[in-house]
Amino acid sequence: MISSMSMSTSATPVLVRLMLPEDANPGGTVHGGCILQLMEQAGVVASTRFVHENGNKNGNNDTSTKLYSVLVRLEHMRFWKPLHVGQLASVSATIAYTSQHSMLVKVTVTAEDFTGGEIKQCVTNTGDLWYVALQQGETNVKVINVPSLMVPATGTTEWKHYQSGLQSYQARKQAKLEANDAEANDECFKHMTDTCFCRTCRANHKPPELSSSSSISSTSSNNSNDNTTRTPSDSTQHIHRVVLPSNVIAANVALAGFVMKEMDNCAGASAVRHARSASVVTVAIPHIEFSNYVKLGTIVNVSSKVTFCSAKSMEVQVVATVTSLESMTNELDSSSENNNPVVAKGIFSFVSLNDSKLPMAVPSLRLETEHDMQAYYEGQQRYERAKLARAATVT
Repeated sequence: MISSMSMSTSATPVLVRLMLPEDANPGGTVHGGCILQLMEQAGVVASTRFVHENGNKNGNNDTSTKLYSVLVRLEHMRFWKPLHVGQLASVSATIAYTSQHSMLVKVTVTAEDFTGGEIKQCVTNTGDLWYVALQQGETNVKVINVPSLMVPATGTTEWKHYQSGLQSYQARKQAKLEANDAEANDECFKHMTDTCFCRTCRANHKPPELSSSSSISSTSSNNSNDNTTRTPSDSTQHIHRVVLPSNVIAANVALAGFVMKEMDNCAGASAVRHARSASVVTVAIPHIEFSNYVKLGTIVNVSSKVTFCSAKSMEVQVVATVTSLESMTNELDSSSENNNPVVAKGIFSFVSLNDSKLPMAVPSLRLETEHDMQAYYEGQQRYERAKLARAATVT
């Protein structure tokens, strides 16, 4: 196990790749899933290298010990500008914050047009990726402590990133404590107010009144064929992929980027189904949570559907599960539970582009079930918070 001590990271690994036609989406720009995969590869290199280099400084000189990191959460993924085929993508990753067991890696993608007389560069994507370090033993794999990152000088950009990581870590830690307390008391831990749709809260509170500007249409037989509205079930999409040797890294565990790429593929298909347009692009990913990992030879199952719409954007909920050979056998046993454990859950935001490459209006969402209403309300809250955050940035 690596003990903690104050140190800084000096290495900022950079992956450079030429974007090829095979990386493009139907609109001609680089597919969001391809970008996610590149960012995760840079993140796993940065975090694993940080643990190895600084672990050796702590006296862990056993070169036979296999240490590597795995992604557990992605946050604040933004698509600032499109990445085009023929451009050179440079992906940089820097350790911004460490807790006892986790590392925050700030990842940035820069596009370079090197074919003209003057080299032009611009930032296309940014995101926060959280990793944990694993140690592979002879019979098991365990989470280990990571080296501590030296607190940067006050007021610097690095210090702001450190503080942002600290706040995010503390907020998620507090949320988990509240979740455990609420579960012990059989309470809803997400809201516990009159804005919640859960069974417990519905028994004690009046359900919220959704605003008339929410782009919601009431469900009826008269509008079942209305082309201006869609239900969440209309956009439901499923993808299944076998994990191949090209998808895995240490201990035959698949890279999280492989899973995220399939999640983005599935989410994009749901957005196409809803918008009835092939020109849909990912614009943001608020978060993706990983709760398990997938191994070589297993099957990754991804499901998605549109759960919230504004006038010109769509929010897609995505869930990835894993099926192993053992779970296929257990499917015949009715007493077996959790045959297909959840690997990751995420929220993806899309827009549909017109011929001028500008966002255009999308069909409104027609809700059918209480689960649809809850998912829509939560999406609406995220949308409003994002609007306020953008307005604060402008001012």
